[in-house]
Amino acid sequence: MASVDDKESSPPTTFEDLGIPQSERTTAQPVTTVFGQRRKWNSLSKLEVAFLVIALLSILSTMGLTLERIVDILMNHRAGTDDFTFALVLLMSTAFCVFYIINGVFGERAFELLVFIGGVLIVLGYSIINYTQVDPDVKRRTSKTVKLVRLILVSVFGPIDIIMGLIIAKQYFESGNLVFRTVGANLDLQRMCRNMNLYVSVLKFDLQLQLTLVILVLSNGTQLELTEILVLSIGIPYSIIYTVLGWLAVRFENKIMAYIFFLGSVAEPAYIIYKIIDLSANWQESKTNRELLIPITVICASWAALGIRIILMVTSIRAVRNFGLGLKEKAYGNTGILNRAESRDAGSYQSMD
Repeated sequence: MASVDDKESSPPTTFEDLGIPQSERTTAQPVTTVFGQRRKWNSLSKLEVAFLVIALLSILSTMGLTLERIVDILMNHRAGTDDFTFALVLLMSTAFCVFYIINGVFGERAFELLVFIGGVLIVLGYSIINYTQVDPDVKRRTSKTVKLVRLILVSVFGPIDIIMGLIIAKQYFESGNLVFRTVGANLDLQRMCRNMNLYVSVLKFDLQLQLTLVILVLSNGTQLELTEILVLSIGIPYSIIYTVLGWLAVRFENKIMAYIFFLGSVAEPAYIIYKIIDLSANWQESKTNRELLIPITVICASWAALGIRIILMVTSIRAVRNFGLGLKEKAYGNTGILNRAESRDAGSYQSMD
């Protein structure tokens, strides 16, 4: 049996010991940031760089065309329509997609790449529906050119983004290079790190769905009733604060924040149940397919949000169970103010000893 001294003098586990081939991509050390470990540009493979360029260009182009549509709607005094509402949802979705692309690659977040793929499908579906819509008022028909260009752009580059995203996400699931670089060869820490990454990714997707439901309150564009004003004024700040609190709880492994986060998790499901009941009670008021578009979208987004909230609760409980087991120091180092204060306190105690 090897002695304790032999174990202490043995060299650390390397990639070769684990059967992982060495390359420039795997040897480049990640950068420790406030938000965790992030890869450097020179650690990206050619496929990842190509995916970043193609996906960002296609999504940013779609975002630009959507902004043009919003400006066109406002200039023609048509902000009181469902077209304006869908344009806002699409703009927000493309903004989240940009974040998923960048953070998914530099943070090796396979789930965020999968969410990005889902976002591409949503954008494609919206572009098809929006292009086929015909305004009954001929004098106010929106330009078909912008809609057609956006539809062609998403139809051409969307499948490319999806295929490349799936390949890269599969590589991340199988390799776990960044997880290894973050916590080392300890299998328990690797498992905890993957759980934490999954939780943070689901938390961001949950925020996107929360904001989507809030924006869909604008069933008639900017023509707001008192209830819609209250939902917008309370819903948007609440969603952001709730998400930030959930991230801070795991970032600093603070159980008090986690308990407050759990208590605040019932607000969205309660609102979703109310919204579904309200839509069901007033369903007969919608007569045309165009008038049914917003209610159908709200119901689909509501069920998706409920499913993601359940997944979020499961992953959050798993993340909280890992508090105090050394993951925070490995994943975030001493980049935060709280961590630096803890390090100074630890140093002072050692000096007193």
